Amino acid sequence: MNIEQITDKLVEISERLQHRAAINLLASIEDARKRNTFHVAVLGEFNRGKSSLINAILGRTLLPADVLPMTACLHVLEYGREETCTIVWKNRPAQTIPLTQEALKSVGADGEVDVTQIQFVVIRLNHPLLQNGLTLLDTPGVNDVEASRVEMTYQVLPHCDAAIFLLDAAAPLTKSEADFLQNKVLHYQIESLLFVLSKADRLDEEELEEAMEGASERIHQLLNQEAHLVPFSANRVWQERANQVESAEVNRLFERIQILREQARQSFGKRQVSNLQLVCQMLNEQLAFEQTVQQLNHTKLVEYEKALYSRRVELESAFTLLLASMDKVGRETLEQMFRASCTRLKEKLVEDISYQLQIMEGDLEKYWNKNLPLQIERAIKQFAEEKAVEIKSYLDRFCQHVSSEYHRQFRIELLLTLGSDSLQMPQWASASKGRGQHTVHQVMEQVLPVTIGMVAGNLILPGIGTIVGGALASVITTVVRGNQKEQMREALMEQVPDLVHGVITHYQREVEKTIEQWFVQMIATLESYHREQEEQLLATVQQHKDAASAPVPAFEQRELDNYRQMIEECEQTLKRGVQHV
Repeated sequence: MNIEQITDKLVEISERLQHRAAINLLASIEDARKRNTFHVAVLGEFNRGKSSLINAILGRTLLPADVLPMTACLHVLEYGREETCTIVWKNRPAQTIPLTQEALKSVGADGEVDVTQIQFVVIRLNHPLLQNGLTLLDTPGVNDVEASRVEMTYQVLPHCDAAIFLLDAAAPLTKSEADFLQNKVLHYQIESLLFVLSKADRLDEEELEEAMEGASERIHQLLNQEAHLVPFSANRVWQERANQVESAEVNRLFERIQILREQARQSFGKRQVSNLQLVCQMLNEQLAFEQTVQQLNHTKLVEYEKALYSRRVELESAFTLLLASMDKVGRETLEQMFRASCTRLKEKLVEDISYQLQIMEGDLEKYWNKNLPLQIERAIKQFAEEKAVEIKSYLDRFCQHVSSEYHRQFRIELLLTLGSDSLQMPQWASASKGRGQHTVHQVMEQVLPVTIGMVAGNLILPGIGTIVGGALASVITTVVRGNQKEQMREALMEQVPDLVHGVITHYQREVEKTIEQWFVQMIATLESYHREQEEQLLATVQQHKDAASAPVPAFEQRELDNYRQMIEECEQTLKRGVQHV
């Protein structure tokens, strides 16, 4: 049995089971075999600069771009000797429109055209980048407020060979972006990925380096593979074009796209097999669901639903206590540790500064005004770097503890409520919606700094040197400048404890705000995860109820057994043939 025969069998079963996701994935497999183009999806949340990036690398201000969501439907950019723009409607013939930004705005989020009736817009350009078969897919934002636009992006993913994923340089890889990558992009075996840190011109060199390091670490942790990450500024590209200077950023992107193409070409057979195996998994889980419907009647399922609601009420107070303990025990313990460390920092600074004042022979006022602010700022930076290791370790252990407690007290209990009579949670349902089967630990980690360096970055306050300098300047004005040197030394030494206390207390309060924010985000994330788990379980029961209440069974047992055998034969063939594809 070859790949085409396996595909035909799985299409037959998918259509009989009416499994839309499997049908769509199989259609994309067939399409990939027939076409000779290279499809690259440009992905990211809205206002990440997807359309701006495409405009910049093509050197054309075609696609509308704004701070609000503008891309309301899929734009397919491909090569054409004659440049055209065509709207492909869902239920009527295709329509050619002028190839201008104004015309494209009409099919944007604020346009007058009903974009819900558009399948996609094809833009054909006579451009060397597209001449060798490259097709760019400009997608709506994956966090668009319109669910239909988000679904459009999801549906196009199986038809992509590679993806360019845009991140905001000021906030690279948010929790929602990590969810999308894990649950959607990787779900469809898209492993040829290029990450672009957009709007890079808003950061200075040091900030950009830190953002690149943090994003790379988080991507590596999420994907368990090396992150190919490049900075990009559309503004800089346009400035270079205006000055008739060749853009190094555009050239770097071109080179990376060619590497993506080669990666995708080499892994084509493997991706085809992996996607067919994914279809087999989807269909097996659907068959397991249909089998359960055969075994359980509607009355029994109503009992399950009541039991689940009852168990949720019983566990709600325990869950509230867990959230409260996260704040009371987790946050307060960390804050107490940090305050104790700040107290020791104060004592050491007072001792060091007092000693410096005692032995100094030079200009005391110059030391106080110029050298001391730098000394205190360096001490705080060194302190932050040392504490980062301790705090990162604490946060990791705390997340693991909460994850274990949650799993033991809630997830297992909720599943056991349904599991006594083999009512199973379909994996495909949880994998395609929300956070799926991620552990609580993984989900909570997404709102925390990933590396020790990122923790230290949160502990080093920008402008602390200016704050210190201002505090020192206010102290020197209280000392009579006409005093003799020893009198000034004595007066300054008297001020040291209060001065250090004021500066470090200010620093401590600011860091505690950051710690509080971490715990607020962790608590909100856990609560969201918990509600999703409950909703998925209830939805599963409702799905079974609806199926079991049908007047006529959808499938005969013999038919289910036959499909199961066909899928098993496909899986065995794929497993044997993976090495030869």
